[in-house]
Amino acid sequence: MYDGIKIDMISLGDADSILVTQWTPFGPQRILIDGGNGSDAEIVSEFLHSRGFTHLCAVVCSHLHTDHANGLIKLVQDRSISIGTGWMHDIRKHLSADTLLRASRGNSSEAESVRRVVEATKELANAFARRPKPITPQEPFAGNPIAARLSMRVLGPSIPFYRCALTEFADLSRLKSPNPFWDAAAAFGFEATPPKPEYRGLAAAFAAAWIRTYARSVLVLNGIERPREVS
Repeated sequence: MYDGIKIDMISLGDADSILVTQWTPFGPQRILIDGGNGSDAEIVSEFLHSRGFTHLCAVVCSHLHTDHANGLIKLVQDRSISIGTGWMHDIRKHLSADTLLRASRGNSSEAESVRRVVEATKELANAFARRPKPITPQEPFAGNPIAARLSMRVLGPSIPFYRCALTEFADLSRLKSPNPFWDAAAAFGFEATPPKPEYRGLAAAFAAAWIRTYARSVLVLNGIERPREVS
């Protein structure tokens, strides 16, 4: 009998999708984290079906950028895969509709990023809701157990940190200002090169990949914190 944890990092080029399998007395339990770009959904689906993995105990969206969420939307819409629970952040629960509307106005790259995040949030939430057995997604905040039968918990962000970041970046005058958290990243020894447009300004606060203490995995595996670089 197998024991322990296996992590499959599905090759998608400049996008992310990770399958975590933990063997338990109830059999293997699998979690899918992200699904790459929309065009990557077929690759992830083929990876799962070729191995007979048609049930996922949990599906986790680390953050709502296109290279993580768009493929996941299509996978959640796939009725050939059964899903236990869903996890995603919903910025609509933390920022007012008026704030999001103001932040998404205009033709700047920052505004376009906000529009994409809001749209992806709506689409993924709807995909969960339209499952044969509708799923109400939970938000992955620090300490949350991903599934009852697994020894995996979310590392971050914490709710106070997430709300603080959103509040700070909701100041529209700072949308195009340098992000102070990149200076903090450099202080901790992480690469501090200027981020891509979708990771700047208010949109950056939507990216759990950088909110969650920068380059750390979303999960604690068997109680051990295991770092992983993220894009």
